[in-house]
Amino acid sequence: MPRPTLDRIDHRILDLLQSDNRIANAKLAAAVGLSAPACSRRVTRLHDLGVIVKDVAIVDPAMAGKGVRVIVAVTLEARHKERVESFQLKIRQRPEVMQCYMVAGAVDFFVVAALADVAAYADFASDVFAGDHNVSSYESWFVLGEVKNETKLDLTAS
Repeated sequence: MPRPTLDRIDHRILDLLQSDNRIANAKLAAAVGLSAPACSRRVTRLHDLGVIVKDVAIVDPAMAGKGVRVIVAVTLEARHKERVESFQLKIRQRPEVMQCYMVAGAVDFFVVAALADVAAYADFASDVFAGDHNVSSYESWFVLGEVKNETKLDLTAS
């Protein structure tokens, strides 16, 4: 799918929605200089084009009982299409996994997971990584503190 053409008003709408996706349409319209119906149509268009992927609430993992976050570098034994897809499917099905990135370099994937405690991570790692014959190695880093965790894209340079 080709990248949609977005103008400065679209960027302003996206910027505001990234800060507060519960903003009232009338307030959003006023902020971007559109009528409420025109603004609503723009937001609908951004959803339909796939620019806005979903509307979510961001939950503090520790407050929700998932105080242990871990980043895992995973290297696969074989990188055949079927084996890679099998690993990806398994990762998508695990509720502990918040993010997973297939990367180029010394490792194949970075997995970010949130769990209740270290024992829960040990069980997770045993099931997902150690129990997978196609995982040749994995290395885990426990998050000690958060320096920056931003979901908002900078659209000012676009």
